[in-house]
Amino acid sequence: MNKPPAPVPDPGLPWPIDYACVRELADYEGYATHAYQCDAGRWTCGRGETDGVSSTTVWTPEYIDQRFCDSIAERTTAVLAECKVTPTENQLGALVSFAYNYAGWKTSTVLRCHNRGDFLAAARAFDLVNKFTNPMTKKKEVSRGLTARRKKEAARYLTLSEGQHSMPQAVTAETSLVTSPLAQVGVTGGALSVVKSLGDSVDAFKSPMDSARSFLADWFHVSPEQAALGVIALLFATVVYQRYTQRHGGWA
Repeated sequence: MNKPPAPVPDPGLPWPIDYACVRELADYEGYATHAYQCDAGRWTCGRGETDGVSSTTVWTPEYIDQRFCDSIAERTTAVLAECKVTPTENQLGALVSFAYNYAGWKTSTVLRCHNRGDFLAAARAFDLVNKFTNPMTKKKEVSRGLTARRKKEAARYLTLSEGQHSMPQAVTAETSLVTSPLAQVGVTGGALSVVKSLGDSVDAFKSPMDSARSFLADWFHVSPEQAALGVIALLFATVVYQRYTQRHGGWA
C-alpha cells in the first residue's frame, strides 16, 4: 500500500522565506507525526526536527507546521546575521535550507564563498557536504539523498529572483581541457600518481629526482641533502596550494 503524500505546510503561517523555498525544504525533511530514527541514528519527528525528540514523541499536524515555521524563522535570523553580502530571496532560501540540515554551516565553504561575493563558487560548494556518519560502521559515507538535496539547493541558490536579469546573449566558447580548473588541479595529482606508481622502481624515480636536486644544489649553492629537502618541500607546497585553490573555488 502506497504511503499517502505529506500535507503541505500551512501557507497562512508567517514564513520568513519565500513559500516556494518552504515547500522545497518540507519535501527534503519529510513528514512524521511519530518519532523515527534517521540514517544517522537520531530520533526525528515532524519535518526533520530533532531537538527534544525521543522515541515516544508524537505531534499533531498543527504543532508540526508551527514548529517548522519557528525553526525556519530561527535559522533565517541566524543566516542573515552571518551574511556579509545581502542574499537574494532564492539565495536566502537555499542558505536556510543548508543551515537547517548542516550544523557546521557557519564555517562552511558555501558561506565563505557567498560572503566574498563568489556566488558560482558558493553554488559549487554545496556538493562538499553530502556525507553522514554511518552509526553502524562509524565511517563517513556519501548519501544519495544528501547529494540530491545539495544539488537542488545549489540550483535554488543560483535561480534568479524576480526582477533579476543577468543572462548574457554573447556566450564565450567553452574552456579548453588543458586550461580548465579541474585539469590544472589534476596535474599535481597526476604527477603524484606517477611518482607513487614508480615507487617500486628506484632507478626510474632516481633520475628525475637527482636532476632536480642537482639543479637546486648548483643554482642555490646548497648541499645535495638540502637540495633534496627543497624538492620535497616544493612538491608539498604545490599540492597544498592546489588543494587550497580547489577548495577556495568550491570545487572539492
